[in-house]
Amino acid sequence: MSTSWRFVPKNYIFPTPTNPFLPPFPESITVPNLQDSLANQDFYGVKIGDVADPSNAPPPALNTSFSLENLNACNAGDTVVFHLSVEDFQNIRGFQFTLDWDANVLNFVSASNFNLTNLTNNSVGQTGASNGKLSFIWVSSQTSSGITVPNGTAICQLKFVANGNIGSSTPLSFTDSVTDMLVVHQNLTQVVPGSTAGSFIIDNNSTISATALVQSTDCSGTPNGAIDLTASGGNGTLNYLWSNGATTQDIFMLPVGQYAVTITDASGGCPLVKSYQVTNPTPMAIDAMVFNMSCPYLVDGAIELSITGGEAPLHYLWSDGSTTRINNDLYEGTYTVTVTDDAGCVVTASFDVQSPGPISPVVNVTNASYMNTSNGSVIISDVNGSTGPFSFQWNNGATTQSLMNIPPGDYVVTITDGVGCQHVFGYEVYGLFTGTVDVGSNLESVDFYPNPVQATEELTFAFSVKKIGKIKATIYSADGQEVGSEQYILSTLYAIRQMDAPLVSGFYIVLFEMDGQPAGRLKLVVQ
Repeated sequence: MSTSWRFVPKNYIFPTPTNPFLPPFPESITVPNLQDSLANQDFYGVKIGDVADPSNAPPPALNTSFSLENLNACNAGDTVVFHLSVEDFQNIRGFQFTLDWDANVLNFVSASNFNLTNLTNNSVGQTGASNGKLSFIWVSSQTSSGITVPNGTAICQLKFVANGNIGSSTPLSFTDSVTDMLVVHQNLTQVVPGSTAGSFIIDNNSTISATALVQSTDCSGTPNGAIDLTASGGNGTLNYLWSNGATTQDIFMLPVGQYAVTITDASGGCPLVKSYQVTNPTPMAIDAMVFNMSCPYLVDGAIELSITGGEAPLHYLWSDGSTTRINNDLYEGTYTVTVTDDAGCVVTASFDVQSPGPISPVVNVTNASYMNTSNGSVIISDVNGSTGPFSFQWNNGATTQSLMNIPPGDYVVTITDGVGCQHVFGYEVYGLFTGTVDVGSNLESVDFYPNPVQATEELTFAFSVKKIGKIKATIYSADGQEVGSEQYILSTLYAIRQMDAPLVSGFYIVLFEMDGQPAGRLKLVVQ
C-alpha cells in the first residue's frame, strides 16, 4: 500500500506544527454502526515522501547511530555516568527511542550536560525510570536543514547509582518498547537508526582481604563490643574508614549494631567493603498468654509468661509487685515484668489486660407531670457496647427493655449481655408540678417548658390567672440558694413569659408568688 498520501480528520489540530509527525496523528474514522450515514466524514489528504525540500540539501546519511559505553562499579551505592554518543548525525530533524535496563542493578538519577540544540530534560521521559525505561523524543528547531554534529559527540550524560551485589550486571539497550525507534532526516525520510548497547557490572577486583574477630556486648547493655580486624594484600599502606566514622584498623566500645569498613590501598583501585554485626550474648525472649477480664467488673485477668534463652534460675518482678511466672487476678491495664537470669542478663516486657468494656444504654427519661401521676417513662432505645442479646430486670419487677406509665421514683435496671456480664444502671423519674398553694391565690395553673432544660437555655411559663396582677418567679437550688428571680405584670388572664435557666445542671425548685402571696411551686431539672 502506498504511504505517499496520508489522511487526517478535518477537525484534528496538530499539537506541534513544526513537527506534525510527533505524536502520531489519527488516520482513521470509526463508524460504530454501518447502517448509519457515512456523509460528513471530512478529512484532509497530505502528500508526503516526494515533496521537494526547498533547502535543496543533499540526500541524508542513512547510518545514523547511537551508543553507550561499557562501565563498571566496585560496590553497590557507587555512582556511574554514561555518555549518550552519536555517529553520522547529519542534517537530522528528529529522533526517538527507548533505553531499557535492569532496574534491580541500576537506579536512574538524572540526565544532564545536554549537547544538542533543543535537547533538554523535557526530551527525556522519566515516568518509567523506576522500571528501567527512559524514552527519548527530540525535534530539531532548525526544521528545514536539520542539525549536524561531529562523530562521537556525547549529546547528554545519564547518571545512575549501582544497586545490586558483586557480579550483578545489565545491558543498556536501545529499543522501541515505549516509543518507535526512528530517526527523521532532512528530507523527512524516517529510518531505524543503528545502536550500540552499553553495559554495566558491579565488579570488585580488589586484592585486599580481611577477616575479623567480633566481640559481643555484655548482659548489662554496656556498649563494650569490639571488632578486631586483620587485613592483608593490596598495594602499600592500607587505610580504614568505618561506618561510625572511625579510621583505625580495630574499633572498640561498640553498642549492638552493624558496622561496615571500607579498606583502600595506594593503587586507587576498588576498595574492599566488609560488614560485621555486634550482638548481645544469647538473649532471652519473653512471650505470654494474656487472659482478659471476662466482665467489666470481674477482676479475673491473668498473664502467663513463657521464656526462651537465658540461664536458669529465672527471677520475675512485676510492676504490681508479683514475683511469679503467672500473674493472676488482674484488673484491666498494662503490666510490666522484668526477668533476670542467673548470668545477670535482664529483659523487660509489657502486656495489656483488657476489659470487655461497660455497655452504654441510650436512654430517654420522661418525668411525670405530677407527684401522684403515672405518666412518666424510662425508654431504652438501644444498648451500645458488648454483644447481645440483652435481658433486663428492673427493681419494680419488670423485665421489659423500657418502662412506660410509671409514677415518680427511682428505677434500677440490671442488664445482662450476651456473654453473661451484668451491668447496673439507675434512673430517677420526677413529679414536676407539685400544685398551687391555695391561700386565696388568683393563680390557677402554670405550664412551663422545656423541662428538663439545657443550662443557659430559656424557660417559658404559661400562666392562667383569675384576675390580672403581679407574679414573681424565684428559682432555688437543691440546697436552698436563690439562683434567679423574675417579676411579671399580667394584663390578661392568660400570659406567656420567659426566664433564663440556671447555668449549672442539677435539680431546682421554682416558687411563684402572686400579688405578694405564695401561689405555687414547680420542680425543674437542668441538664
